[in-house]
Amino acid sequence: MKRPRKLRSRKAGLPPGSLVHIGDVKTADPRLSILDYGPDGLDEFSVVDATALQSYARRHASLWVNFYGVHQPEMVATIGKIFCLHPLVQEDILNTDQRQKIDDYADYLYVVLHRYELGATLRTLTQDQISVIIGRDFLLTFQEQRSNTFEPVRQRLRADRGN
Repeated sequence: MKRPRKLRSRKAGLPPGSLVHIGDVKTADPRLSILDYGPDGLDEFSVVDATALQSYARRHASLWVNFYGVHQPEMVATIGKIFCLHPLVQEDILNTDQRQKIDDYADYLYVVLHRYELGATLRTLTQDQISVIIGRDFLLTFQEQRSNTFEPVRQRLRADRGN
């Protein structure tokens, strides 16, 4: 039985760092969730447009931005510009066919993980790529679709009020 091939022709001939989504669109509702936290508190909110981050004034020591819906190159590019992400990292985020890996950049680590989930009937297995960027005072996570993967971490931050 043949596996369906992902179309890469949109990327053929383009220079490295070109922002083109490769993979399936797994959510119709892209969203950014932001946790701004530190010893003095926690602020949490959600936005639909990454440009809201450009004017956001941080109030706490650490910032966690989680983006659902990596099929939108313009959103990834905006986040990349705000956090000074290398163009090849942005390209890798959009290519949801990456192997798991860790890349060390000057100001952050870039990690690619895979999340697996059994369907309700236990007959289907879905796989999603999660890209994680760990900076000195920020964390960026990029997911193909909404999941509760990080919810225990969020609950702990809320319970500790950001500590």
